[in-house]
Amino acid sequence: MENWGLITFRESEILFDESSSVQAKQEIANTISHELCHQWFGNIVTMMWWNDLWLNEAFATFLGWLAVDHLFPEWNVWTQFLSNNYSQALALDALRSSHPIDVQVNSPNEIGEIFDAICYHKGASILKMLYNFLGSKVFMDGVRSYIQEFKWKNTVGDDLWCHFSLASEIDISNLMYSWTRETGYPLVKVESESFDAFSATMTVKLSQSRFLSGGDLQEDEDQVLWWIPITVVTHLNPHTPLRHILVDKSAIITFPYSEESGAYWKLNYDATGIYRVKYPSEQVYKIADVVSNDPTIFSPGDRLMMVSDMFFLMTAGLESITTFLEMILALENEEDGIVLEQISQRLDMLKNSCYSESEVTRNGIDKLTLKIFGSKVAKVGFDFSENEDHLDSMKRTLIITKTFTAGDKRVVAELCSRFHKFIAGDTSALHPNIRPVAYSAFLSVSTPESAESDFQILINLYNNPNTPAHEKEIILESFGAITTPAIINRILETLIFDPDFLHAQQSFFSPLFGLKRWNRHQHYIRPLLWEWLTRNWDRIYARFTVAIGKIGVLLSVCLSGNIDPGFEAQVQEWITGDEIREEQLKLAERNIAHALEGNRTAAKWILRERDNLAKWVSNI
Repeated sequence: MENWGLITFRESEILFDESSSVQAKQEIANTISHELCHQWFGNIVTMMWWNDLWLNEAFATFLGWLAVDHLFPEWNVWTQFLSNNYSQALALDALRSSHPIDVQVNSPNEIGEIFDAICYHKGASILKMLYNFLGSKVFMDGVRSYIQEFKWKNTVGDDLWCHFSLASEIDISNLMYSWTRETGYPLVKVESESFDAFSATMTVKLSQSRFLSGGDLQEDEDQVLWWIPITVVTHLNPHTPLRHILVDKSAIITFPYSEESGAYWKLNYDATGIYRVKYPSEQVYKIADVVSNDPTIFSPGDRLMMVSDMFFLMTAGLESITTFLEMILALENEEDGIVLEQISQRLDMLKNSCYSESEVTRNGIDKLTLKIFGSKVAKVGFDFSENEDHLDSMKRTLIITKTFTAGDKRVVAELCSRFHKFIAGDTSALHPNIRPVAYSAFLSVSTPESAESDFQILINLYNNPNTPAHEKEIILESFGAITTPAIINRILETLIFDPDFLHAQQSFFSPLFGLKRWNRHQHYIRPLLWEWLTRNWDRIYARFTVAIGKIGVLLSVCLSGNIDPGFEAQVQEWITGDEIREEQLKLAERNIAHALEGNRTAAKWILRERDNLAKWVSNI
């Protein structure tokens, strides 16, 4: 919390030593930078009312990343920003139930719900987009004059735009209106392309419309005009983008081009703009062919955005699932760890949505995952050198984790072997970077006979005073990997409600996250979490009376991803079945709406693409 003169942190977000993982180090750096930035954005200059919360949180997020990039340039944090913050913002804002950054807040009860990916991540993304458009000097000139005028005062969003306008001599307030006051973001569609050999130019017609991940965009939902900074790279200028501005529903742009072997053109260089791109099919395959032959032709940001765009265009019914899968396959030889992280996220979404599909389909998704990640295990190994590059460590951790979750028995065996050595006293056998996946691997292979003793080993490790705070959260999350129903029941009914066991109130969520992330029996876990939530609602609500904003997080965990027929009707019946509960749940209306819409979107695309998916993965 960014209090004046006394910033407070959870132990796990500030205490670091050299035995901590690289993920812990980066998370701590990000958290500290974020809270320090609040001294300017939130304290010295304070928002007038909660609708401008983004003036606090979006700025602290964006400038926090900027500070970490300055301190640790070798971390390549802006590509990580794209794979995490930016991607989260686009996923949430593609829902019909999303909300504007500048959102109306009518009462204190509504405040908790707006601390979400729209306020933090979309807000930070539009600031990054503006930073790239204006350049760092003009952007910072605007920020400095804004702070100077409004220090010790309250502001609204238009005050910030005014100072950017003065610094740039551009009407920023008008350009940014739709980005903060309207819900959603645009899809830029390539309507046509025409090459002129005489002038050596390519002419492309573009259009813009709102993007919804569930498709079925209605005419009355498509009335917004966004100011969109269009960047174009081609084989002639692969790293020097040409710039255009799209301000109308459609426009024509022309740029230098030649037709030759390996020729290509691509929009939204390095994902600097907040939009998705829909190309004609022939252009998609051309880009896929280029990236398959040499992935490094495109920036890591470009490559990860190709994966993200193809997946979400597929969910909207604008691309087939085979196009998405072929794009993944085109990146089979990808070596950049951050791009691999984006591939991992999309494959996770695919697998999570298919938890009740046939065994052939589920196994096929695992085979595709192993095709991308499996061969890389031998290259990276399980050992971390003392002075290893930060990104190399993160990449190794990702590869080991993905091959474990895809069922690679050799990886499971190696992780379990190292875990046993670690528990026996050889701490060097299990590097902190892979302890989360090793703990989960160990519990995932527990038998009914060994489950109790295996689980107790992790309990003892959690209670050990020498276990770092950040690692305690990891252990709690690993509990979710165990498959023994009696122990799962004990976790849900006893341990997470025990204040003497949990070392922080926020730790309540870690085992729930773990059940969704690590447990291989999702067809059992998802209805179980819903049943647990409804049966324990009164004591859950009582537990979070002080931290009432956490109720929305809990609803998201227990509702999201459940696409069983009739589930939404059960939820609605439960909400309206008790007047007191219905009033309590108003605090989480947006979270519930987001979760249910996400479920409907997944059910819809699975119904549409089920046969295509099964056929494609059966040939892996």
